[in-house]
Amino acid sequence: MTGSWWTYLVVLVGCSLLSAGITRSAHYWERIRTKTQTRPQSLALDTRLISSIAILISFLLAVPLSSLLSPFVLGGKHLNVVLVVASSLLLIGLVHDLFSMLPTWHIGALVSGGVVIWSIGDGIALQEQLPTAATLVLTVLWFVIVPTAFKQLDTSERLAAGIAIIIGLGLFALAMINLQPRLATCAIGLVGSNLGLLVQPRYSARPHLGAGGALLDGFVIAYIALMLYPQQVSTSVSFALVSALIPLLLCLVPLINIVTTLFSTMIRIFYNSNITPSSISSLLSVVMPRESFSTLLIFLGVSVTSLIAIILNEINSTVGLTIGLLTVFTYVTVTISLLCHLLRRQVEGQSQMRADTL
Repeated sequence: MTGSWWTYLVVLVGCSLLSAGITRSAHYWERIRTKTQTRPQSLALDTRLISSIAILISFLLAVPLSSLLSPFVLGGKHLNVVLVVASSLLLIGLVHDLFSMLPTWHIGALVSGGVVIWSIGDGIALQEQLPTAATLVLTVLWFVIVPTAFKQLDTSERLAAGIAIIIGLGLFALAMINLQPRLATCAIGLVGSNLGLLVQPRYSARPHLGAGGALLDGFVIAYIALMLYPQQVSTSVSFALVSALIPLLLCLVPLINIVTTLFSTMIRIFYNSNITPSSISSLLSVVMPRESFSTLLIFLGVSVTSLIAIILNEINSTVGLTIGLLTVFTYVTVTISLLCHLLRRQVEGQSQMRADTL
């Protein structure tokens, strides 16, 4: 039983309109308040706060209220716990933006969130083939890395909202196929909350979520991806591996972005070089100089991985495992090639600059 389509449509439209209304109203009053002031940094801060608050109110209010439309769509103590943890992370992100905290200070909150999810029995299990300690570690790592990846995407690329919308649609499709109405409602609500942020012309291409909105998006996506269970369950190893690959494929692009950024940063620190940390957009600039084309290619890459995840959910697990591994291998290989080319180009440029100064 998956509920009526009009229920999901109401959630999508309701979250979108609520988020858009909050965003437009807040920006309107902010423009009035700063009409005679020139404080670009303050305005940027307010933009992050407005986006975070819009997501908080639209998602955490509109989605639970949808249970009034269809009682079976939402409910259950586990999902309520997830919503509380996600809202707490958003508030922590607001504090991060307000007081300019260290970039890694939210890690402790994410670790706590991962432990909470594991303690209620919704962590990584892999059909109970792993020891308890291993499932705890993997669950905590998952709920630390994915939200941090979305935060990094928002900070460096301002692509977190667009990517969250695409992944959310993939999660919604998977939840509908697997007859999981609660997860489908959360996924479509998350899509609507981020969709409403696109109403401002100045920020429509790349809306800035702020740390709070990005952490909420990442945490909810990480949770829904873990909770997707196909209707046809098997005890085979290939089925367990495919079940593990589906969340990985859905979040593959954000994960690649944070890994490449971390890798280039480590090179810069350990080798005391002037290499610029490489994000996914800077990698694509190697083959696509225009930023708009790079953004389009990133969204296309996320759409492809989401589509492949849906296909893996429906086909034979052995074939699906092959397709999934080939997809991950292709993305990783292309990323490594672009990263090596970009680092080589940066090193050659620095060598040329040193030669010119001699």
